[in-house]
Amino acid sequence: MLLTATLRYEKNNSRLCILLLIHFPHTLNQTKMGVFMKSIIPKDLTFSEVGHLPIVKAFANKIKLVETFDTMVNSQMELPTGACILAMVLDTLSGRTPLYRLEEFFQEKDTELLLGNHIEPGLFSDFNVARVLDKVFDTGTQKIFSKIAQNAINIFDIDPQRVHFDTT
Repeated sequence: MLLTATLRYEKNNSRLCILLLIHFPHTLNQTKMGVFMKSIIPKDLTFSEVGHLPIVKAFANKIKLVETFDTMVNSQMELPTGACILAMVLDTLSGRTPLYRLEEFFQEKDTELLLGNHIEPGLFSDFNVARVLDKVFDTGTQKIFSKIAQNAINIFDIDPQRVHFDTT
């Protein structure tokens, strides 16, 4: 089993991202694994399980997802548009089914690791997320999607003659 964890040292708020390769029996459930991990971590460190989400963030960085949204969508909100969109992508790919209550999802997560900046979980209220989505709609979802697709084509050197562009 692959376990990725972020440890934050509370005294000076420094962060240490570690990748733990620990063999757990398949019968060990997540609760027991969490209890084990907490038993080996000193009390002044916090534990945040992030799983595969840093890999997703790396791909989002590669296709300039956050920068594209921040550049194209005009917003004066405290919650940056690109970070909100990335948060929704990470939430969806985490396996959590509802695309609401992002505030609760990020309560125990290291937003600095996952989003690139420390963002207070309270900023991901359903109201703020809805406002971001309204701004995205006003900008034009097709226009934004086209730009992100173009980013991916350029970065991954995809031959566009063999790409089917269907957004349905």
